Amino acid sequence: MLKLLRLMKNEFIKLSLKLSTWIMVIIILAICVAYSVGCYTMVKNSNSYSSYNSLTGYEYEIEYLRDTKQDGWERQVEELQFLIDNKVFDGWRAMATHEMFELKTDSMDKATTEKINIIKKSIENSDWKMYYQFKIDDNNSIYSSSSDREVQNWRYKYSLDNEIEPIVGEWKSDVIDELAVAKISVQRMEESPNTITGEAGKQYNELKESIKINEYRLENDIKYSVKDIELSFIMGGPSTFDVWVMLGMGVQLISTIGLIVIIIAGGIVASEFSSGTIKFLLINPVKRGKILASKYAVVVSVSFLLLLLMYLVFTVMGGLLSGFENIGASNLSVINGKVVEIPGFLYMAKTYLLGSINMIVMATLAFTVSSLMRSSAIAIGVSMFAMMGGSIIDMILKEVLRVDWGRYLIFSNIDIVNISQGNSLYEGQTQGFAIAVLAVHMVIFWLTAWDGFVRREV
Repeated sequence: MLKLLRLMKNEFIKLSLKLSTWIMVIIILAICVAYSVGCYTMVKNSNSYSSYNSLTGYEYEIEYLRDTKQDGWERQVEELQFLIDNKVFDGWRAMATHEMFELKTDSMDKATTEKINIIKKSIENSDWKMYYQFKIDDNNSIYSSSSDREVQNWRYKYSLDNEIEPIVGEWKSDVIDELAVAKISVQRMEESPNTITGEAGKQYNELKESIKINEYRLENDIKYSVKDIELSFIMGGPSTFDVWVMLGMGVQLISTIGLIVIIIAGGIVASEFSSGTIKFLLINPVKRGKILASKYAVVVSVSFLLLLLMYLVFTVMGGLLSGFENIGASNLSVINGKVVEIPGFLYMAKTYLLGSINMIVMATLAFTVSSLMRSSAIAIGVSMFAMMGGSIIDMILKEVLRVDWGRYLIFSNIDIVNISQGNSLYEGQTQGFAIAVLAVHMVIFWLTAWDGFVRREV
């Protein structure tokens, strides 16, 4: 073991003495800093645009409707003008306005007129309690089933009972809205005659988990869950910027480290033979297998050191740009039917480790080719082609050739993050299956590298 550690120390010293190594580290730092500033600017600009669009979009839409004169354009213009006059841009008032104009017809009865007047008064006075009580009374008259009334009224009753005003962007209000939608969706799926299996079953389980997590948040007054960043990306992008958003966006940049690690792995063995320094290395009374193992251990160590560097840079930059908002947040997940809290940094570290599997596998491929050939360029080129073109090959096999055995190839299993979230090209592909396939490939790569290096002529 001591010999292996000494060999690793020598390899680290050789890497640290190379100017190219420090250039690559500086490049990574520069990319991370620039990417952080770019992400911050993008989120802020998107929010500014949304705000501007909400203030001016109504007028543009009115002009368009007046020019095109589509069916029902007069009522749409009247609705938009009402929104402008009452400065309604989002939230419950926008929903109530749309509902009010949906009720308007040429032949309204007295009951409908009374409903419209109540809604209008609640909007003009910004009286959310009046509107919510109206919704409860209206739902009680519409739904005959007590279970239907309960699930339809849950949002309104909970907000009224707990004095939680529905404000867009206020976390409790957003959680209540999400919970209400999930409860209604679950009830509809349970009452549907269709069997809840396959994709529907997956969606049903996700809804049930989201209900448990959001109920837990309301009960324990948890403002922020790190898992929220995943939902924000799915919904079109985050509305605010903080450390967790930065770390979440930073996962996409792990492939950049992968390219640099491939360069190191592709030359760590081949360059010894091409330059002739392998002779001096083999003079030592150490078995070739240990020499190879030390070089591979260095490649893996450098990979995780660079990953750690990226993780720290994104954490610091995210904090500096956002003021370290929500820095103590946890991640909430459902395990065995119970909501479990884990520290946010631990959860994101796990995500980065899963994202690094692609990098480690491709580095191992480059290391294997490097052990078989004298040319570092070939080792680097083959691995980069596999890393960047693998998804295209996989897509051709699945979508064009329609073959199912592609699920056993390395390209189909390398994106562990997406597979763990259920986003796989092949149906039924799980994270455990993907890891097993990658493990088999890694063993083949390592055995090939070992055999080639041990038997190789100097």
